[in-house]
This record gives sequence, C-alpha cells and structure tokens, in this order.
Amino acid sequence: GRGSRADLAGIVADAWAFARRGETEAIHE
Repeated sequence: GRGSRADLAGIVADAWAFARRGETEAIHE
C-alpha cells in the first residue's frame, strides 16, 4: 500500500538504532 516502503525503512532505521545503542552500551560496560 501507499507508504509501505517508507514504513519499512522506518522500521529498519529503528531496529538499526536499537542495535547500535545496545552495541554502544556493551562497549561502555
């Protein structure tokens, strides 16, 4: 449907940001 590609990109961006945040926390730990 309309905007589904943008929604998917947003989901991927959120997941990537979450993974990066977890990675940063692991580095700081």
